[in-house]
Amino acid sequence: MTDATPGGRAYEALLQGPVCFDATVPRHLARIGALEALLDLLDGRARWPEAVTLDWHRANSPGIKDLRAQLRRLGRETKVTEADEQEIEDLRRETFTRGTLKTTTNRGEAECVVHCERQQWPLVIHDDTGIAWAKRRGVPHFTVERSVAGLTRQRQSSGSWPRRPTPTADSVVREPGSDKGSDD
Repeated sequence: MTDATPGGRAYEALLQGPVCFDATVPRHLARIGALEALLDLLDGRARWPEAVTLDWHRANSPGIKDLRAQLRRLGRETKVTEADEQEIEDLRRETFTRGTLKTTTNRGEAECVVHCERQQWPLVIHDDTGIAWAKRRGVPHFTVERSVAGLTRQRQSSGSWPRRPTPTADSVVREPGSDKGSDD
């Protein structure tokens, strides 16, 4: 069991080291105009696998052009190795039918979970299937609400981030298992 509570090791990793994201998280924040806050909070520490980049380039939601233009400020893409490839497909095969596997369904989430498990990075994720995979593999994971709120509190208390009103994701991104937006 990973400790993703404030003060725990996983929570501290969220505040200091690389943080991996699935495609939905930054996309939702861009959609509500909170991309600049995310860029300020992470300061280039974000990591995401190749499938997430592809998702962002295929997406057509509000704010996505701003997100694509700011990828270098957000962080960097990680590459999938041959060893990762088999593990990613095995993970997807546990959940999906043969027909679904021919699509890119949950490819980004599977890549995120495998990368985070190997690199011991915390994962900020929105997808219920990806959350279940992360839980089962012991990958520390956070929802948008917990990660953005925690990062904001830490930056404000240290004085490295101004105390100003910022948009929140609470009205757009919900806890796992709740009804999601139409572009998930």
